[in-house]
Amino acid sequence: MKKTLTLLCLLLSKPLFAQNCNIDYSQNQVGLYPSQLPVGTVGSTYNEDITFVLPTDTLGYDFLNFQIVSVNLPIGLSWTCNNNLNNCNYDPQTSPYGCVNINGIPLLAGAYTIEVNVLADLSIINSYPILFELELQILPASNSGTNNSFSYQVDQPCAPALATFNNQEPGLEFYSWDFGNGASSNAEHPSPQYYPNAGNYPITYTAYAQMDTALHIELTEFNLQNMSNYGENFPSFEEADPYFKVKKNGQVIYQSAVVIDQNPPLTWWPNLNLELGQNYTLEIWEADQSIGENYFGADDYIGNHSLNIGSCNGCYAGSAQIAYQIAIENINPIPSFQDTATLTLFESPLVPILQNDSTLQQLLAINTSSYLQWYWNGGPLLGQNNNSLNVQESGYYHVLSINQHGCAQSSDTLFINVDFAAINDDNSASASFHLTIDQLTKQLSIELEPELVGAQIELWQIDGRLIDAWKSVQTIENYPIDLLSGGIYLVKLSKGNVVIESKISIVH
Repeated sequence: MKKTLTLLCLLLSKPLFAQNCNIDYSQNQVGLYPSQLPVGTVGSTYNEDITFVLPTDTLGYDFLNFQIVSVNLPIGLSWTCNNNLNNCNYDPQTSPYGCVNINGIPLLAGAYTIEVNVLADLSIINSYPILFELELQILPASNSGTNNSFSYQVDQPCAPALATFNNQEPGLEFYSWDFGNGASSNAEHPSPQYYPNAGNYPITYTAYAQMDTALHIELTEFNLQNMSNYGENFPSFEEADPYFKVKKNGQVIYQSAVVIDQNPPLTWWPNLNLELGQNYTLEIWEADQSIGENYFGADDYIGNHSLNIGSCNGCYAGSAQIAYQIAIENINPIPSFQDTATLTLFESPLVPILQNDSTLQQLLAINTSSYLQWYWNGGPLLGQNNNSLNVQESGYYHVLSINQHGCAQSSDTLFINVDFAAINDDNSASASFHLTIDQLTKQLSIELEPELVGAQIELWQIDGRLIDAWKSVQTIENYPIDLLSGGIYLVKLSKGNVVIESKISIVH
């Protein structure tokens, strides 16, 4: 029967909200589909439908009902069954099919062992408790970014955090990084960067295949301030028709337009590109024949000037007085790759503080955020998410405080010693109830005094997890223990103002 019922171990915890799930009716063998829970990631939506096909009998006895009674999930996850209105009871004789939907956004990474409690009714026994375990892996949040040129990875989504960077365009001549935290780098592969505070950090990346700087030289403006020695007679009796030429190493590379019948001063804007190391000569002319004034003869040559890479004012070219402007500009290399990204970090919660109330055997957590998770000997106590924890076994305890972004802070770890030798009163004559174990029948017998009939009986694991609860109806209550793991358990009775606890050790 245990092997058959193990197929139910995936039916997970109390729903926080109603949500339907889809049954895969193509499955016709007893089991769960899929048989393994997929891995989840902190901060990412988790949504999984699980179909189960129930057994109808075992060892010749009919199953009459299965009920999912309690399961603890990691913080942020919840579940609902398709028979939620009937408190997740399933009659396999009517239909063997059912499903659950696991949904939410997990907030805390870890490898979790989920304990599932199911009650099974057979034709020979009712409410037989079954405890199952299921592994669920929740990965840390993937707080990273990528583009064409670089990527980054952050160790957690909350400040303070350390980010590593990956250059996806290696082997170039020069790099420039701005990490948005006040630091920069020219390294091909920069060192990890520390981000102390929450916020948005703009990251910029520039890479150059070559770093040669170009020099741009341009004759931007030429002024003819004054000019003489042109026309048929001296002084000239005609209006000037000036123009100029620029020669590079003796070859004409530029000739301006002629300004007809206008005496200096005159201005041109040639925007002529020049080069270092070349010989440039500027010649001044007055047009006659070239513009159809043949009666004045050939164009008049006024004079020349050797251009310097710079500017001049009041310089002479023959009988002409001139000025010019030469602009010099350094042109930086053009980036081969440019990319940006924004790294976002959230606030971390405050560090929780533990207080040990040894009188009540209780740990209290203060200075906490909206979510808590208790740990015992390094493992999470699923379902223990309140500000207080009843300590019932020696060991190392700590608590995580978690906010809505999945950012966590741990308290200090405390070692709590519980003196079991002092707890021996459960078989004394003055005890209100008496616990015995019958190893042959695998039954826990709870013998009550008559005034305790009708009391609420609770069976707890020593780490504070509730196993089962029921009301007593007679002076001797028997409970099957063959499916309980070995260890120390707490039996608690409460009726009115009377609350009595006793511990029992189960050894198989």
